[in-house]
Amino acid sequence: MRYEVALLILLVVYLLWQIYVMKTREDGICFCMQVREILKVNEEVEKIEAENTDELITSTFYGRYFLIEYDCEKPRSYFAQMENAVMKIMKQYDKIANKEFDFTTEDWTFIRENYQLLEDLKCQLRYQKWVRGFYMTG
Repeated sequence: MRYEVALLILLVVYLLWQIYVMKTREDGICFCMQVREILKVNEEVEKIEAENTDELITSTFYGRYFLIEYDCEKPRSYFAQMENAVMKIMKQYDKIANKEFDFTTEDWTFIRENYQLLEDLKCQLRYQKWVRGFYMTG
């Protein structure tokens, strides 16, 4: 009887551990997908701006995680939306950063690479805001 109880307890602990591992992996995958999505939106806006037509362009980018609107007459709104999205993704990273050792080395390396891409995007957005004069000085 004691062996059955011990086996049952071990089975429950094992199942709970597997659920935890699956949830952790899911959080990591979700983070990477969000980073890729926001980078794609930024890339599309850069293409629109590079065309530099005299048309007034308004675009809405629908994604699985974000809805970003770009209006060439109101770029400040676009930057605010992008910064908000970047901050949300960084909060997602903060959740999984404490679980670094629950990921395989390859998975964690991939997550760190995505985090670096997100940091680069954050710096790029700040620079673009500064170039356009959206930052207040003083």
